[in-house]
Amino acid sequence: MVKAEAAGRRERWFITFAEKRARDVPLYVVSLPIFSKAYYATRPFDESTLDIPLGSGPYKVGKFEANRYIE
Repeated sequence: MVKAEAAGRRERWFITFAEKRARDVPLYVVSLPIFSKAYYATRPFDESTLDIPLGSGPYKVGKFEANRYIE
């Protein structure tokens, strides 16, 4: 990937890829989750936590018990 830029605060992203890259790179990039900058501004990104982060996926975490189950 050469660069990524947003069209606006809540709008789509434009991603520019290098000319000589693997064909599956765009598919890999679009499968990555989008993380909240505000959420991780006050929390270390590389540490484990049981707090539920804000994400970009279609699912929300319901009830859970660590190492047992998640809804």
